[in-house]
Amino acid sequence: MKQWGKRAAAVVALAVAATLAVHYAAGLGLALRKAAAFSAAFWLTDAGLARSVSAPESAPPAPSESAVSSAPPAVASSAVSAVEPASQTAPAGTRAGSVKTVNFSLSSANLTAGGVHISNKTDLKPDVAAYLQQGLPFTLTDTDQPQVLIVHTHATEAFTQGDNGYYTTADRTRNTDNTQNVVQVGEVMARVLNEAGIVTINDATQHDHPYYNGAYTRSAETIRRYLAQYPSIKVVIDGHRDAIGTEEEKIKPTATVNGRKAAQVMVLAGCQTGTVEGYPDWEENFRFCLQLQKRLEADYPGLARPLCLKAVKYNFDLLNGSILLEIGTDANTLAEAEWTAELVGRALVKVLKPQ
Repeated sequence: MKQWGKRAAAVVALAVAATLAVHYAAGLGLALRKAAAFSAAFWLTDAGLARSVSAPESAPPAPSESAVSSAPPAVASSAVSAVEPASQTAPAGTRAGSVKTVNFSLSSANLTAGGVHISNKTDLKPDVAAYLQQGLPFTLTDTDQPQVLIVHTHATEAFTQGDNGYYTTADRTRNTDNTQNVVQVGEVMARVLNEAGIVTINDATQHDHPYYNGAYTRSAETIRRYLAQYPSIKVVIDGHRDAIGTEEEKIKPTATVNGRKAAQVMVLAGCQTGTVEGYPDWEENFRFCLQLQKRLEADYPGLARPLCLKAVKYNFDLLNGSILLEIGTDANTLAEAEWTAELVGRALVKVLKPQ
């Protein structure tokens, strides 16, 4: 009887153990399934981030050279849509998106003549060859008075902080520090022109701060004031930087000149057509824009994007030597934009003071 009781107890113990094992296994399986699901979710999130994370190769480029070079024209690279290399990842919690380095080819132009490529966004069909043959609509003279005025309608337009292949939440697309925005780019261009004997003023007024709306009205007032004070001014340059891309990816238009990265530049010309009125002399400005575009394409292949012809006025009606320059985008570095400003300055010297 005692022996049977021991056997019964053993059987009950085994049954209890088996039941516990089943429940434990079920619990363990659930835990494993939860862990697997969490791991998969974590992997997907990480992979989603990793698809566009790039990182710094090195410190930001050194400041641009300050002297006007007399070396022969350099040849810029013509690589198309090359993705910026990277070797590290952005600091945790700071990454906002990736940066893609491209070179906008002149082949994207829909109008080509006389060695000039144009992205014509109007219904007009300008005779580019004839305009080029006519030359500039003005002539510079030997004088110690200002002949070139650089203004910045959107003066606070700034650049990325590093050449990293990504941008972060710390990168500011606007900056009221004039040593860090397009005003500084204008300083470089003005220095090149002044060193060549073309007296140039770079106005530092922030027409877009504290209010963005009405910036062109305010810059028009600045231009009129200078023209009244210095009737000797023949050229007005409105210096900007572009912005291309999405929230996830910014486009960095870049060329390489003399082994240094430069921000691609776009010459923008306005015209009277459609809803744009009060700009009857637009063709004179267009001739100036064509001359600069031709010089840039000849001296620094790959540096200039196609000239953009649009139905806009942008204060061009105030002087027949008006031009708007988009130097780089908010994905370019300040050093790249400064190098471009120096190269554009050299090209302007050749256009304004032909030998």
